Amino acid sequence: MKMYDVTGAIYEGMTVYKDKPEKQPKINQQTNGYVTETRLDLDVHTGTHIDAPLHMNVNGETFESLPLDSLVGPCQVLDLTAVKNGISKTDLEGFNLQKGDFIL
Repeated sequence: MKMYDVTGAIYEGMTVYKDKPEKQPKINQQTNGYVTETRLDLDVHTGTHIDAPLHMNVNGETFESLPLDSLVGPCQVLDLTAVKNGISKTDLEGFNLQKGDFIL
């Protein structure tokens, strides 16, 4: 099985949640002589990420309790480019998705 890293780059001006300015990453790089230091300020929902179950469920698990192998596996790539204004349950019904499936 091949493994693909689908992580997107993080940069100032990238697409963020609802185009909110406060969600934009800020990168401050300073060089003093031969030393370069970088400060990165970003929201935990920046770019490619997962949400812990606790994010949406009051009694959900936190990241450190999730086994890493539960985050890796075969996936289906769905073409939803025709969908406007957010993906709904109806948009997904024709794909025969099962609980625990990985989808992109």
